[in-house]
Parts: sequence; C-alpha cells; structure tokens
Amino acid sequence: MGSEHSLPEPRFQRFYPHEVGRYDPRYGGDVAAQSDVHSRYPEKGLWMTECSGGTWQKGNLLAVAAQLLIESRRNWAQAVVLWSIALDEKHGPNTGGCDTCRGFVTVDRSTTPHRVIYTEDYYAIGHASRFVHPGARRIASPDFGRSGLETVSFQKQGWFDRPAGFE
Repeated sequence: MGSEHSLPEPRFQRFYPHEVGRYDPRYGGDVAAQSDVHSRYPEKGLWMTECSGGTWQKGNLLAVAAQLLIESRRNWAQAVVLWSIALDEKHGPNTGGCDTCRGFVTVDRSTTPHRVIYTEDYYAIGHASRFVHPGARRIASPDFGRSGLETVSFQKQGWFDRPAGFE
C-alpha cells in the first residue's frame, strides 16, 4: 500500500515510487491537507484511518461523525476507517491505546443480561454505507462550508449504462 502519516505535514507530502497510496491516521490536523497531497499526486490513493469518536467530543455527536465522513471524502479519501467495533462501558479493552475512544457499539457489561448500545458512529457509517454503494465515485458537489449545508455526492459505477428505472 504505502506509508502511514498523520495528516500531512509538509515533509510528508511526497510518495516513494513503489507506493500506491497512503493512509492518514486522524490524530488531529486539518483534513483539507489531503487535497494538497492529491493535487501533487493525483494517481495515488489516500485513506483516512484510525478515526474515532470519544469522551472528548461534545454537542451533536452524530453531526461530528457525519462531518468527518463528508470532509474526508471531499478531500480525496477513498475510505474512512473508524476504530473500534465494540467496546465496553469503560472504553475497553485496549492495549495501551485510546482509553477514551468510542466504538460502533458499547457493550454494557454492568447489566444482566449485557446490553448493546449503538453509538453515533454506528449510525453515521451505517447511513453512508446504505447510500454510497461499492464502486461509487465521488463527484463534484457544492461546498457551502461549515456555515451552510455540508454535502458530498457520489455516482454509482455504471449508472448511465443501466436502463431507465433500474437501480
């Protein structure tokens, strides 16, 4: 694949000849930096990885997760990967990593029987997965910025090759 870099610092805005792309863990920084990298290397792939919500986030958490998906895809990420799938009510297990992260689901082991709680990340990824089909390509769409409606648009692969009414 390629190398891992936190959102691009100027010294990481390059590729080695053998790399097909790179993944950027979301530990901070401005996701728009991916567009700078894409403009220099349009033939290379970019993936936004190691993203997570957690106890540090406040306000409308569903909107925060949706914003990550929209901004990453608007800035050339081919995929957005969130950690972790399932965590308990104490944000575990972890092996020394993030002890304040949120999973897609929380397994509340303090109740009998244990209870599964679906998080905002689950719903944001689920919504995007329902409407963005495998092979779909991001296409141009208006960018109204954070003061307006945030959008990202996709076109199904082969959409114009299908008969009218076929989905």
